[in-house]
Amino acid sequence: MVSTFSPISRLLPKNGLEIAGRACWIGPLLAFLPLLCLCFVLKNMLAGEERGLCGALESALGKWAGRIVSVLLGLWIIFYGGFLIRSGAERYLSTVYKDEALWFYLITIGGTALIAALGRVRSISRMAQLCAAIVGASLIILFALGLPDLKKYYLLPVNVLEGGRIAASALPALNVATSWVFLSFLSGYVMPESYKKSTLVKWAAYIIVIIEVIVVATVGALGPKLAESQPYPFFVLISNLKVFNIFERIEPVTVMIWVLTDFVFIAMLMMSSGEIGKNIANGRSRRWPVLVSAALMIVVSFVITGNAFEFTFISERLIPIVNLSLAAVFMPVLCLIKKIKKDVKRC
Repeated sequence: MVSTFSPISRLLPKNGLEIAGRACWIGPLLAFLPLLCLCFVLKNMLAGEERGLCGALESALGKWAGRIVSVLLGLWIIFYGGFLIRSGAERYLSTVYKDEALWFYLITIGGTALIAALGRVRSISRMAQLCAAIVGASLIILFALGLPDLKKYYLLPVNVLEGGRIAASALPALNVATSWVFLSFLSGYVMPESYKKSTLVKWAAYIIVIIEVIVVATVGALGPKLAESQPYPFFVLISNLKVFNIFERIEPVTVMIWVLTDFVFIAMLMMSSGEIGKNIANGRSRRWPVLVSAALMIVVSFVITGNAFEFTFISERLIPIVNLSLAAVFMPVLCLIKKIKKDVKRC
């Protein structure tokens, strides 16, 4: 759950507005059923696997093919983690710490995440659960504070003739929720009840509610044109909120949430890539693979393009296309292959 807040606050509702205009708030609602289906696909993929997605890939594709795919996914995770370190650092610089050096935040974010990644998966999972509770409670409070500023005409009426565009606006919501695919490499270390049907339904509903709150609050308060013109419209909304006309400039709350969620998510990505390295090397510890993965992520964060156009392409095109393809195409195909193999063995 915690892995979604950073991309939500970075990409939404801006991407949804570009697709469907003021009707972008319907997109997250339409994304619930596909997201739930993806959750159940992953649940079936991981059923009976003690080594998480590494084991599932080998069960579906065979040992060597499964390991090759694991390595490719590991390389993508390293690139994705490096991008998140870089985007997190630049987000801090563009919103709060405008006079600081970029390299300082790249090293700080990567280094602190590495410290957590060298610990136990259960510990970081508990922290993720705590962060999810903090994110949910904070957004509810912030939404309540922003209610007086919401304007109905910014959200309605909805043109039903633009049904295709409205349906397409579900894609950004699905994109930000696809990161669970990478964290499933760690599923062998978390509690089995995490993959119960009721838990998956609650997880999908939680993600959609979080997205819906952010989109409705931002578009309803700022308006479609202003929200679409801002690089981080949700941050603009937060920076203009007032508490009973007494307190204002409460954006440090958002920054705190950003810091916590970025820290936990990047640490878990380091763990995931470390788990892949451990599996490939048939090792007992993922300490050295995590160290190597973290070092590579930090290197990627330094060398990834600084050109604004190319950076936007990576953020809004390359990463969504790859992540959605993995979640919506690759995983269902693997799940089907694994099921067919099981049925053949039974026969």
